[in-house]
Amino acid sequence: MKSRERLLVAIKGEKPDHIPLYCVVFGFTAPKHLRWTQNNREVIHWYAMRLEHIHTLPEPWDIKQDFKRVNRWLSLGIDDVLDVSVPWSMHPGVQIRDWREPPSDKETYTLLHREYNTPAGLLRHTVRQTRENQGAGWVIQPEKVPLFEDFNIPRAVEHAVSGPEDLPKLRYLLQNPTSEELIKYKERMDQVKRFAAEQGVLVQGWSAFGMDGMEK
Repeated sequence: MKSRERLLVAIKGEKPDHIPLYCVVFGFTAPKHLRWTQNNREVIHWYAMRLEHIHTLPEPWDIKQDFKRVNRWLSLGIDDVLDVSVPWSMHPGVQIRDWREPPSDKETYTLLHREYNTPAGLLRHTVRQTRENQGAGWVIQPEKVPLFEDFNIPRAVEHAVSGPEDLPKLRYLLQNPTSEELIKYKERMDQVKRFAAEQGVLVQGWSAFGMDGMEK
């Protein structure tokens, strides 16, 4: 069985050729013999494209890296999955303003502010910048406040959407992808489809928002 078939059979509750093992990577430190070099840089830590809309990575990662990771896992007899997620855009009338507020007597941490001036009114998002040492390979807190980011919720001072009155404004931040974004998405999906067919691996759709979306 190829990896895709094995996982699908197991998902259906049927009997595969052997029990599948799928390891989600999140800054995994690869042993020396499994690493590769890209753009004159040794790729020490492994990630997945499922993280692209919810985390800030400390190192570059792209779909070609995903393919290399899959091949390394398959070479060990371990199953793997390719994750894809649909892009979205923001209304062209939205204006974004970012600024920082230094620590004060009332606030221990630097505050990161982002303000969205939408056609329906203002939304403000404020998060504490805590600067923990996450360790090698781990995701990092960005210098600005993206709408979706796992660091936001536990460090939030003010969510972008704080009440029902903010919902009409939110729709301007969550628009359908543009034509250009759809073209790039199709190009990526063509690569994913071709690679998945050649290697026999599973592809899954992934939004990766969860409670991050609920807490906007």
